[in-house]
Amino acid sequence: MHSLKYNADRNMKIKNLEVADCKVEKTEIRKTVIRIFFNRIYNINEKIYINNVVLVVENWSSLLVKLYISDSPFSQPKEEILSSQNIQEFDLIQELLIFGNNLKISGYNKDSGHWMTYEFSDYTYQIIVNPATASL
Repeated sequence: MHSLKYNADRNMKIKNLEVADCKVEKTEIRKTVIRIFFNRIYNINEKIYINNVVLVVENWSSLLVKLYISDSPFSQPKEEILSSQNIQEFDLIQELLIFGNNLKISGYNKDSGHWMTYEFSDYTYQIIVNPATASL
């Protein structure tokens, strides 16, 4: 698969992005803003990889972060709800799901490797390509 130069002026939508197995470079977490930096993502409509992308989610009315801890591959995981002061980062994000006014981001926790979800309600987002100054 090839990465092509991407026109950053295009309006990208989460529903058109595939991030499964795309490495999360870093995550910046603030009180009402989360920025997830990817080395690349895949644009489903255009069938191209896009390098250096930041997904910014902000202004949510609620955020629920869950960590699923399992002792073995086939055991029932224990669900742990993380406080807003203890939000953890992803290593890989496997799913971006939109349903109504909600966004669910699911993948593997950077530190433990356990499955984790961020569930946002009534949020706004933007997708920044080749961010020069995207850090908070």
